[in-house]
Amino acid sequence: MDRLASLPPVFHRIQVELDSPDGSITTLSQLISSDPALAAVLLKVANSALFGFANRIDTISRAVTVLGMQQVRELSIAILVTRTFTSLHSRHVDPEQFWRNSLLRAVACRAAFRVSSGQREERGFVTGLLAHLGHMVMVLSVPELAIAAANEVAEGGGSLIEAERRVIGCDHAEVGGCLADAWGLPPSISLAIAFQYQPRLAGSEARDAWMLFLANQVVAAEERQLASEEIVAELDPEVWERTHLHPENFSALREEAELNLASALSLFYPRAH
Repeated sequence: MDRLASLPPVFHRIQVELDSPDGSITTLSQLISSDPALAAVLLKVANSALFGFANRIDTISRAVTVLGMQQVRELSIAILVTRTFTSLHSRHVDPEQFWRNSLLRAVACRAAFRVSSGQREERGFVTGLLAHLGHMVMVLSVPELAIAAANEVAEGGGSLIEAERRVIGCDHAEVGGCLADAWGLPPSISLAIAFQYQPRLAGSEARDAWMLFLANQVVAAEERQLASEEIVAELDPEVWERTHLHPENFSALREEAELNLASALSLFYPRAH
């Protein structure tokens, strides 16, 4: 995992600066500007319809001031992780489908957070974006076993994570959670990813895990070509209690995610266009 997914040095310097009690907007802006590619995409993201504000943001320091240090951290994570993983290739993964699903999950998770809390919470976007990177790591590191698990499900049905546990010894959610933890991301992200299929086990971060669980249902609805009402009928009522949402919210979340998907792809995976 370390070999496959080592992020650029600027990522770790940003983490250190934000974790420091003396962290400053000026230093953070200088760190981001030291990576011209990151700075260019961050400004594009900050001015996009998906994340943008009313007034144009022309400098990194202005972006940090307007968006806030935490929001900039999370958007930088999304940009750097996508840049790192889109450079990795496997004949067993359709990259366009993988990133389309990942970004649909990201905008759906962000929408769930927004509707539930009434606030912009970009960590929802980051959590959804990173949620299935464990699958990519598995396919790149143990491809024969990962494909064997997928084939087992394709032929006999059942749960992919259960098949992965039998064949590999762990599942892609666990791997993704470990990856996020190894990068020093907040527990709210790493635990939500690790327990996205079993949100009850996420402890203090269970609400975030339930949000991601719901975002996964949006992706499943698209993949299975089901109406929103059909997906809602399958869900345990606990999901609404835990997310502070209602069954009627699901179709609106799905519509918002579908509307924002093209913008997210153009920002984070432009080769799909």
